[in-house]
Amino acid sequence: IHVELARKEGVPESVIADLKAGKRPAGDEDAALIHDVAHALYDDYAIPQPLYDKAVARLGEPALLDMVVMIGYYAMLAQVFAAFEVMPTAAGAETLKA
Repeated sequence: IHVELARKEGVPESVIADLKAGKRPAGDEDAALIHDVAHALYDDYAIPQPLYDKAVARLGEPALLDMVVMIGYYAMLAQVFAAFEVMPTAAGAETLKA
């Protein structure tokens, strides 16, 4: 599901390939920044100040807020799906590693 949506939105194939392989996206500064923010939130539940400053400078505070809210929303959905053993995957859809 997510791979098809990413392609539709113009995410470069190299970024998709890196994410599918469980790697930090290389060669795309915005994708790497988003990856770093998401991993900071999932790993430490916080964004280190240097990363926060970089994200605000690159994306702006409103976009960073939107991203943090979206990441939190998807984390909550993942917990609900896991608790009830729901697998929201379309037949034949490609998946990305966490």
